[in-house]
Amino acid sequence: KQDAGNLKLLRSCCEIRIAIDELWSPQEILQGQVDWSLCDVLVVKPARVGSLFWVNCIHELAVEQQKQVVFTSMLDTSVGLACTVGFLHTFLDHEVAHGFETARMLASDTMIPVYAPREGKLLVYDLTTIPPLIREPYRSILGIRG
Repeated sequence: KQDAGNLKLLRSCCEIRIAIDELWSPQEILQGQVDWSLCDVLVVKPARVGSLFWVNCIHELAVEQQKQVVFTSMLDTSVGLACTVGFLHTFLDHEVAHGFETARMLASDTMIPVYAPREGKLLVYDLTTIPPLIREPYRSILGIRG
């Protein structure tokens, strides 16, 4: 891949930390078809991976390779963001900024309040407390009562 060649060249020219985001597909990572020497940080988008089981596997592979893992969202709604952080919070590196602020970019959102950092921190919801926070008409669509 041309991008991999460019990263090798960059690595040979300077000593900056390199983060890889979407250079490799989740399948390539899981199948061991990646050159871990190209990066210091792996950016993982759980929605792109599609399964929390596979997210965990990718996280473990990166940690085995002594790579820092940063999690980010795509254009997830507040419900998606809150659920993702709720599932992932036990192995998030709390010393780095993860990218979970996409809900503010949406014209309308699924949850009250919009899920976003406050004073640089994200609330980790008990996932059972999220349904009452979902806005109408999403509550009706999902069959949530009360």
